Amino acid sequence: QPGTPTFIGSLHLTLNMRNMSTTSPTVELMRSMMLSTQVIERGYRIPVRTMGGSSNSHSLDAQAIAEEAMLSVLLGSAGAALLDNYGTYDIWHTASPLQMIIDNDLIAMAKNLRGGVELDLDRIGYETICNLRPGGAFLDTDHTLEYYSEILAPKTFVYKPYETWAKEGQKNMMELAREEYERIITAHKPSPLSPEVLAEMKNILKRADAEYTR
Repeated sequence: QPGTPTFIGSLHLTLNMRNMSTTSPTVELMRSMMLSTQVIERGYRIPVRTMGGSSNSHSLDAQAIAEEAMLSVLLGSAGAALLDNYGTYDIWHTASPLQMIIDNDLIAMAKNLRGGVELDLDRIGYETICNLRPGGAFLDTDHTLEYYSEILAPKTFVYKPYETWAKEGQKNMMELAREEYERIITAHKPSPLSPEVLAEMKNILKRADAEYTR
C-alpha cells in the first residue's frame, strides 16, 4: 500500500575461483556493497538493509573480528540503514554469544563514527580554554564533566596501562567477552509478556494459518 515503510536488501557474495566456494566478506565484496548502498540510499532515497556480521573464518578468532569490524564501519559509513547477521561466523553457519557481545562493541564504534563530529564553541570549550590559567587542568572543569561521558567505552576492548592490565589478570578480548556473557546469563531477568500480548500473538498465528494453509 502507498506509504508502507520499506527498505531494499543489498546482499552480495563472491566466488573463490581457486576452489569454487562462496566467500564473504572479501575486500572486493565490501567495496561492491558500499557502492550499491550509496547508489540506493543517495540516488533513490530508499533505506538499505545489508550485512554487518559475516566472516569466512571457521572459528571465533582475529579474522572473524577483523572482518566484522571492517564491514560495520565501512557499510555504516556508506549509509546503510540496517546491518544484520551479527553474532555469526563461518559465513553464517555458526552463531556465538561471544561473537555477539564483541559485535555489540563493534556496532557502537561504527555508530559513533557515522555520527560525525559536532563542532561549536561550546563543544570546543572555547570559554573554558580562555579562562584556564597557567598550571591549571581541564579534568575538573564543568565542561569536562558535561562531555566526558560521551566517550565510548567498549567492554571487550582494553584501554588500560600495561601494569594495570597485568595486575588484573592480563585478560584479552575473548576473556572479557566471556565475563560479560556470564554476567548477562546470571543477571538478566527477561520481562514476561502480558496476557494481552500473548493473546494477540495467538490471534495473529490463527489468522496466518487460516490464510496460508488454504
